[in-house]
Amino acid sequence: MDIRVTIQRDQIHHWINEDLTEVLEFGMRCPEYPNLPTYGIRVNYPITKQILLDAIRAKLVIVKAQLLRDINVRTTFDSWNISDFTVTDV
Repeated sequence: MDIRVTIQRDQIHHWINEDLTEVLEFGMRCPEYPNLPTYGIRVNYPITKQILLDAIRAKLVIVKAQLLRDINVRTTFDSWNISDFTVTDV
C-alpha cells in the first residue's frame, strides 16, 4: 500500500532541550485520507535524509494499522445496517 505524505512546512520546528540536545519536530498528513489527523514526528537533530525517511516510514506503519482498523470497524457497522436508520417507539 502506497501512502502519499505531505510534510507541513509551517509545522517544522527545531528545538533545543534543557540538556542541550536538539530535536526536529514536524507534522505530516496523508492527503488521500483527509479524515486522519496530522501526525507529529520528533527526531533527534542533526538529521540525515535517510533518518528522516525511516522515521516517516515507522509512523506510516502506525497510520496503515489505523486505516485497517477503521476499514474493519466500518465494515462491521455496514453489515449491521446501522449507519443510517430511524428509531421508532423510543
